[in-house]
Amino acid sequence: MPILYKKEDMNNVLPINSRKEMVAEMQGNGADVRSRFSLMIPERTLEDVIVPEIVMNRLRDSLAGITHRKTLQKWGLCKNKTGAGIVINLFGPPGTGKTLSAEAIANAIEKKLFTVSYSDLESKLIGETAHNIEKAFEYAGANDAVLFFDEADSILSKRVPDPSHSNDHEIIAIRNKVLKLMEGFSGVMILATNLAECFDSAARRRITDQVEFSMPDYETRIRLLEKFIPPECPVSEEITREWLATETEGLSGGDIENLVYAAARKALRENGPDCVIGRTHFSDAVNQQKTAAMQVGKN
Repeated sequence: MPILYKKEDMNNVLPINSRKEMVAEMQGNGADVRSRFSLMIPERTLEDVIVPEIVMNRLRDSLAGITHRKTLQKWGLCKNKTGAGIVINLFGPPGTGKTLSAEAIANAIEKKLFTVSYSDLESKLIGETAHNIEKAFEYAGANDAVLFFDEADSILSKRVPDPSHSNDHEIIAIRNKVLKLMEGFSGVMILATNLAECFDSAARRRITDQVEFSMPDYETRIRLLEKFIPPECPVSEEITREWLATETEGLSGGDIENLVYAAARKALRENGPDCVIGRTHFSDAVNQQKTAAMQVGKN
């Protein structure tokens, strides 16, 4: 199993003095390229995650796999894993709570969260991106942090069938580097993707837990609306959570949060701070979000 960091590397670990996000800058070997990685002590918990009950149960199953790891090893259920680590893949539509869940998992196991995305790692220099990825794994290990790869499909995409360009070779090298590091990583790694179908099958075999996120059902939308419309918000008495939950069918939690904010802006534009947010404001905001969901970001 590869050693991802040495004991002396611990001298370079950033101190965490508050519950605010901290940024570590890492320099490539001899290259004027810097990747910015965020290291934070998570504050939000599973109580803050509002998802359908089946999704929450899967998240709790994943947590059980972490907290009872030694028992699972004692039962001989982890013997086929090359490394001692756990890899959890959170996949599903955007705005359904994947990033929040990653923070909540890290909080539940009392570890810092080390978040990286491909844009943090990418370099124009051949070979430097793979080097930055290796440094990300090292840094997570040295800080005993949960390693969270957002938009993980960008580094674990399907194999290029007939590579003929240098860029294709670079993509293959990056994916192979990540797969190797996943095997040897001894900590907790969380992936998040809106495009799980783009994952290479070799990546799937290295994932311990697959947690599918879905669009919120009616009951979940009720809970989301209770969260996103605070008591001090001047909403008309004709607006009920039940009506809004029906109107917002097909929208994600992120969409619902955005439309509440949009409805408030519309009321403010019309009547200023003494306004009341009414049915027309919410109906217009719902239609706006549904139109955007159908048209924006669609190929």
